[in-house]
Amino acid sequence: MFLAFPKDPSVLSLLIPVVSLAVVAGGGLPMKTPRAVGMSSERLAKIDHVIERGISAGGYPGASVVVGRRGAAVWQKGFGSLSWNKGSGAVNAERTIYDLASLTKVVGTTSALMVLYDEGKIHLDDPVA
Repeated sequence: MFLAFPKDPSVLSLLIPVVSLAVVAGGGLPMKTPRAVGMSSERLAKIDHVIERGISAGGYPGASVVVGRRGAAVWQKGFGSLSWNKGSGAVNAERTIYDLASLTKVVGTTSALMVLYDEGKIHLDDPVA
């Protein structure tokens, strides 16, 4: 089992959708070409720059990205290493497993707020308390 932990906890909020899709994709989503689901391979290739920039800036040691659309995984790639330790293994988009134990509150709250926003029950400028 491989585990990778971001250095900065705020980076986790950016990785939740990516990791969630990676877990689903590992469970058997069929692979299709981006063109087959109406996506651009050229635009997907820009993900490389964004992830590599985050690694270079020290935001996280590595990342696993899986992009899906219309019930299929269309792009997946591993970047960087599994930990901050030298000699750490490389991230593999198909095999890397992340510890998501501390994310249930964030994922649950964010998902609930997104539904309430979509239903018009809350607004982005509403006070929290």
